Amino acid sequence: MLHWGNEPVVLDMRSNDRYPQAIDPSIIEDCGGWRFFITVFGDAENRFFTAFSPDAIHWQQPQECRRFTPGLNTVCNASVLRLANGQMRLYFSEYKSSIIGSDIASEV
Repeated sequence: MLHWGNEPVVLDMRSNDRYPQAIDPSIIEDCGGWRFFITVFGDAENRFFTAFSPDAIHWQQPQECRRFTPGLNTVCNASVLRLANGQMRLYFSEYKSSIIGSDIASEV
């Protein structure tokens, strides 16, 4: 019984030549505002990007998640949980050549 309104597009990655497409948003509360994590992709491998917003409508320009390198695997479906010690744990799907047989991986 929810009534959703027509909101504006909050992220358009088309200006990013290397990663023009975004999927799989995951949002958590962070520092008095909101932080999203997304999977971005294009001709290059998939990567995780993040951005902050004070109101969950107006977002900073997304930046690639630091110190995370997917290596030879394809990654997607980022989901983040804030731990009791303040760190964040990233859960995600990863696979080598086919989504069939993919794993769920995790990093802090």
